[in-house]
Amino acid sequence: MTDTPAVVLERVSKSYGDAGHAVTALSDVSLQVPASQFLSIMGPSGSGKSTLLNLIAGLDTPTHGRVIVGGQELTHLSDDACSDLRLRHIGFVFQSFNLFPTFTAEENVAWPLGFVGLRWRAAKMRAAETLEQMGVDAAARSRLPAELSGGEQQRVAIARALVTEPRLVLADEPAGNLDSETGRSILGVLLQLNTQRRLTVIMVTTTHSRRRTGSEPSSCATAASCVTCMPIPNRATGARFPCTGSRHARPRPRPCSLATPPPAIPARTPASTPGDPAMPAPTP
Repeated sequence: MTDTPAVVLERVSKSYGDAGHAVTALSDVSLQVPASQFLSIMGPSGSGKSTLLNLIAGLDTPTHGRVIVGGQELTHLSDDACSDLRLRHIGFVFQSFNLFPTFTAEENVAWPLGFVGLRWRAAKMRAAETLEQMGVDAAARSRLPAELSGGEQQRVAIARALVTEPRLVLADEPAGNLDSETGRSILGVLLQLNTQRRLTVIMVTTTHSRRRTGSEPSSCATAASCVTCMPIPNRATGARFPCTGSRHARPRPRPCSLATPPPAIPARTPASTPGDPAMPAPTP
């Protein structure tokens, strides 16, 4: 396992608006997330949680400070290099799912693979494997998002985030639009990804989600309002986290078949295959 932290924030601040009317979303936040850690960032609405995730993903730039992901400082990367980092190394799970409404579940998951060089037929096969691992059955894979339950849509969204084999998963209130039981199931999927695949997971959520994970906070970062960072120990290694050295209870996730790793993605575009259909374009 690499000693390079998955994410480092050094005195990061983010303000919006002109100097005279600036709104501060983040103020002097420093944070280091070791590889393979599961970190839950909790706080009320408007406290800067989503802004923090957007900065880590390179979707926004800090007003002050440095953001380093996988050893690369994002402000030193070109737009293309930053996009490639997001594509290959960062998976993003949204609260509102953000699935293409005219694509089936399988097509939604296959879509990002076209940008890493897979032909459409191979991408759909890879998507089907990832959806199966996420517990989405074959019948649901051919349905449109509107025909799926909220829990199924979020599992599809998680599959889409994982299909390019990222090492870092950013989840923006992934259970926020779900009922309590379905929310616990989705959190269980993320916990298993962290345990079985050793993925680094950073999840932001409102403070009430502490009840869902059964853990207590162990460190703090400061945003516009109080934001609590809660490292969750990895049961497989019995890890102790540098912020406090304490251990926390870990909920038992629901079964989810994640043990078999997906096949590797090729580094360059393969040769065209006769008869291979073209990748469809999403329709608003």
